[in-house]
Amino acid sequence: MGEMADYFIEQQLSMGWSPVGPRRKGNQHDVTCSRCGAERLKWRIEGGTWRLFEDKRGDHNEKLLHQCGTATESDFEVLDGN
Repeated sequence: MGEMADYFIEQQLSMGWSPVGPRRKGNQHDVTCSRCGAERLKWRIEGGTWRLFEDKRGDHNEKLLHQCGTATESDFEVLDGN
């Protein structure tokens, strides 16, 4: 590559850019469940719905869905979209 291209790439790398995507800082499993207080959880989208997952793996190396009991309607805040 030319000198300008090398300079540009060095500048981008020094600011956190990565050729394979953004660099993740810290542990991704840093969410705490507001219902049961379980820690080290991670939000992931599954079937079009956001769900919390454990920092563990189950059979076939898939993430384990966090389950903290049966939810009732009163456990959730109602959002009216306004």
